[in-house]
Amino acid sequence: MNRSGCPPWPVRARSRAAPGVSLPELLAGLAIGLLVALAALGLLASTRVLSRQALDEAELMAQATNAMRLIGSQARPAGAVELLALNPASPPAAQSFVYSPRFDGLDLDGDGLGDRGHVWGLDGPEGGGDTLVLSFESRSAGITPDCLGAGTAKALSRVDSRFFMRAGRLMCQGSSNPAAAQPVAESLEDFRVRYGLLQGSGAATTLQWLAAGQVAGRWRQVSALQVCLQMVGAVGGPRPAGRSFRACNGLEQAHDGRQHLVLRHTFALRGVGRMR
Repeated sequence: MNRSGCPPWPVRARSRAAPGVSLPELLAGLAIGLLVALAALGLLASTRVLSRQALDEAELMAQATNAMRLIGSQARPAGAVELLALNPASPPAAQSFVYSPRFDGLDLDGDGLGDRGHVWGLDGPEGGGDTLVLSFESRSAGITPDCLGAGTAKALSRVDSRFFMRAGRLMCQGSSNPAAAQPVAESLEDFRVRYGLLQGSGAATTLQWLAAGQVAGRWRQVSALQVCLQMVGAVGGPRPAGRSFRACNGLEQAHDGRQHLVLRHTFALRGVGRMR
């Protein structure tokens, strides 16, 4: 009974509870969520592999570039011999010069005596890498470093640098410490050298590129080098179908999922005197 005279408050009907999802709908939602999560994980994994391969490639390029720079520092002056003035007191216009007799050079015929050789090489086995030896006159200790960056002892009249491959490394053996070769590049797959010999004369002069075994007794005629470094990365990845690269041996090689870098460079032996 309402004694206040006010109309009674309307009584609202209780709202019905929201209906739940059925089991098939729940399973479908879980399956979709699982597929999305798997796709995200796959994308994350592939992105991580690509990122590691990019870092691997940058490291290979840095090593190959530094190795080529080091080889060039020994190749360009190969055969360089100091010029000596015959009459130091004469005016410059009246000066006459001769090559220094101190440089005996590399032993090219195996008799234990220097033959004034500036370059020598040896063909390596397949996958074993070649051997390259370069030499030029040492002007003074500490000024003309070898491939190890050290000056040659005063008792030696020349700077020798030997490059070769050992256990996937490019090794350098310098005249400053011939008993201890040191690595200058890692992750090396192949190391090849070709030697350029001048053919003809005048406008018809050309370079003939030969392997070490084809040079025979013509080492003094070598005036240029072609060096090839083949590097391989440590990070594996998917193998691209149908993709290949030209290796240092000149053959097409299929990709194996790792990064491969082939760097070639031609060096002119500027220190070779044409009058000697």
